[in-house]
Amino acid sequence: MRIEWKTDYSVGIKKFDTQHKRLFEMLNDLHKGVVKRRDRETMEEVLAGLIDYTCTHFGSEELAMQEYAYPDYEEHLAEHKKLMASVNGYVDDMKSGKDLRALDLGGFLFNWLTDHIARTDKRMCAFLKAEGSPS
Repeated sequence: MRIEWKTDYSVGIKKFDTQHKRLFEMLNDLHKGVVKRRDRETMEEVLAGLIDYTCTHFGSEELAMQEYAYPDYEEHLAEHKKLMASVNGYVDDMKSGKDLRALDLGGFLFNWLTDHIARTDKRMCAFLKAEGSPS
């Protein structure tokens, strides 16, 4: 299943929308690798790239929240940390030999990301824009 960016996912801040779109592309790369049964080494590289970019994106959001004194910063940060802990569990499972297809990491990440954007990121971005953050 290829996931497509929809305007409904837009948070109204170009930098974050661009980063979210890139995450969608990377999730599609992960899915494609699973479907085509790429070798474990290739999949570990794809997953490592996705994790690295996710950390970069989270860092951008966290910096903006700190800069504008976002009141729900700790709650938002906790969601980021919880996701990364879950992803690390998937990585451990994969390294122990479990098949990524069985793990359905792509489905988990897509559901998490779209829910996080809809609930948490949109609320944060509305605050940032109201405080003067560039759109």
